[in-house]
Amino acid sequence: MPLGGTFLMNLINKMLATFREQRW
Repeated sequence: MPLGGTFLMNLINKMLATFREQRW
């Protein structure tokens, strides 16, 4: 997996985690 793809996945995971925390 390219470095850019890994960075994108990490960014999406962080955004999802923040969204879930704000929702709950």
